[in-house]
Amino acid sequence: MRPGWKTAVTSKRVRALLACGVLLGTGAIGTSALWSTTSQTLSGTFTTGVLKIEANGSHTATLTFPGTLLPAYTTAAMVDVQNVGSVALTYVPSVQATGTSGTPPTDVGRWTTLKSTVVAANATVGSTSTGTVCPSGSATLVSAQNVSTAKTEFTGVPPRPLAVGSSERLCMQLTLRTDTPAQYAGLNLGSAGSVVFFFDATG
Repeated sequence: MRPGWKTAVTSKRVRALLACGVLLGTGAIGTSALWSTTSQTLSGTFTTGVLKIEANGSHTATLTFPGTLLPAYTTAAMVDVQNVGSVALTYVPSVQATGTSGTPPTDVGRWTTLKSTVVAANATVGSTSTGTVCPSGSATLVSAQNVSTAKTEFTGVPPRPLAVGSSERLCMQLTLRTDTPAQYAGLNLGSAGSVVFFFDATG
């Protein structure tokens, strides 16, 4: 254990808020027009589609990460990204640490790194001696991205497609960095900071 660390660094639970941001509300998905021999025009019928993305069944959901974090410890949880609208979409995941920078413990999220994998629909987190971890998946979106207080897209991840009625399960794994300052130890951590995940959709 690193000198100066005697107790848990974050709260007994590190929470992450899931926010689903929609960039485009509706889109025209069908048109028709009838031209007569007298050059009169009958206006077409336009149908608007509904673009809607959810995480864990909600537009804004709260996710609880299990366990207690010490430097190099991990905690993981599953997120189901769902297309519940009427048009196909692509989404871009982002992450942001909340809290005031330099104000322990509210900004503890900025001392974490993120790993995110695409896993099977029924996948669950695994466990090790240093916390919960993501299982092997079909793809790794990011392996060790530092979380900052600025909203940041997952590095190098292109927009991910979701067909109407489909979903994708992502595993989010946070690791407390080994260079986390010692003043985060031994605090009253009931007001520990959060990490926010965004899923911005475009149709």
